[in-house]
Parts: sequence; C-alpha cells; structure tokens
Amino acid sequence: MLPHHQHTIDRVTEYFRNDPAFPALIIAGSLVKGWGRPDSDVDIMLVATDEEFRRRRESKTLTYFNNQDFCDYEGGYVDGKIIDLEFLQDVAGRGSEPARAAFMGAYLAYSEIPGLDDLLARIPVYPEAEREQKLRSFYAQVQALQWYVGEAEK
Repeated sequence: MLPHHQHTIDRVTEYFRNDPAFPALIIAGSLVKGWGRPDSDVDIMLVATDEEFRRRRESKTLTYFNNQDFCDYEGGYVDGKIIDLEFLQDVAGRGSEPARAAFMGAYLAYSEIPGLDDLLARIPVYPEAEREQKLRSFYAQVQALQWYVGEAEK
C-alpha cells in the first residue's frame, strides 16, 4: 500500500469514526490483498447499525462512492458496501468461498462493536470440516450444468 492510499484511509476513518450510524469500518479489496496499483481505489465496508441498515435497504442505498472528499491522487476514489453485523455473522458461519475471499486481508479501521475483530478474523478461514460435503455439492452443480448445456445445445 502506498502512502497516498494510507492517507485516504486515514481521512475516511476520521470522517466516519464519529458517525453513530456506522459503528465500524472495514478496509478491504485489492490494497489489503497486496494487489494494489498506484491508481487503485480504496475499498471499504461500512458496518451500519440495524436501524441505519434497514433504512438503507429500504431506500436501496447499500453502496458508497466518493471521488471528491478523500483522495488526493489521480483517478482515486473510495467505494464500498454498507453491511450489518448479521451479514458478517452469516458469512463467518456459512459463507461461500467467494464471500470469504472478499475478507482476506481485511482489517478494522475502527470498531465500536465488541468482538468484531475476532469475527472478522474467522470469516476468511475455510471450514475444513465441510470440505467433502462442499466438494460433493460442487460436483453435483457441475453435473447439472453439463445437463443444462446439453439441453441448450439440442
């Protein structure tokens, strides 16, 4: 991560830290995975209170985008998702591999939610005890897909 990315993260953190609607901010995406480029965006997940999440779900405003207030580098912007604690608990308990992978390297910029750091650490861990069942399920999906493709070809 380059200094201008960290500067952007610091500014975003400062902006949201005192907003009671968002008791936690997660930094994610290519930067935390080590795939960032100088012009990479900063990906965030704003953890909303239950009330704020309901309000945003009803108004269909569960994304965040800002290209003016935080970035001071060419082409930079901040974008992300607005999520709730229930979503994080669901991903930790039964998330798909792509959902878990979205949290690899993710970290808390701040949190007022007790235990959120432990929950966040559990999310990208593959559930080894479920490996065989997951492989069987995947194989069944491949077989079904082959049948659908065969039918479509006819």
